Amino acid sequence: MRAISFLLFLLTTMVLWGQQPLSQAQATAFKEKVMAKNKTIKTMQTAFTQRKHLEFMANDIETKGKMFFSAPDRLNWQYTTPYQY
Repeated sequence: MRAISFLLFLLTTMVLWGQQPLSQAQATAFKEKVMAKNKTIKTMQTAFTQRKHLEFMANDIETKGKMFFSAPDRLNWQYTTPYQY
């Protein structure tokens, strides 16, 4: 049990240690890479599941759908399984 606890502590420490915030230069470089890649995207589509937690409801709300994007400015968001109130 002590070995498992130690390994869990070691793993947690290693994961947390690896999560360092980006420097300003790294953040700027990352944004530039994302924007450059964004310019190459012509179309994109994906399925999604959206979950919403509301304190006053017993269960979380779950909806499913599809999202379609076409450059430069077309976005279609379709709910295929809307939440039934």
